[in-house]
Amino acid sequence: MVWTIASAEWEFLLSRAGPSAVDELGFLPSIVVQGHSWSLVITTWNQAITTVLPSVEFGSTDSTVGVLQVIAGLWKLRAWSMDTLWSWYKRNLPKLRNSTADN
Repeated sequence: MVWTIASAEWEFLLSRAGPSAVDELGFLPSIVVQGHSWSLVITTWNQAITTVLPSVEFGSTDSTVGVLQVIAGLWKLRAWSMDTLWSWYKRNLPKLRNSTADN
């Protein structure tokens, strides 16, 4: 299922921004939650092939330390999204930028 969603996301970005812009991204992160386990899944796109890399567990909600790890992981992903992904969107998808708040 992760591959299907990631593939659709890459195809959307390709159709709107083009291959050279998509190459700038390098990867897209996803979060998968199974039971108490929170994992980061990275997908890449290269010449029409979406690759899903092995997931990495970054926290679990079955302990206090695990919950703190989840929170730290989400903050790290938020920082990357704001610094890297959002600036990419603003540069390469101006119509999207104009239809959302410019934060």
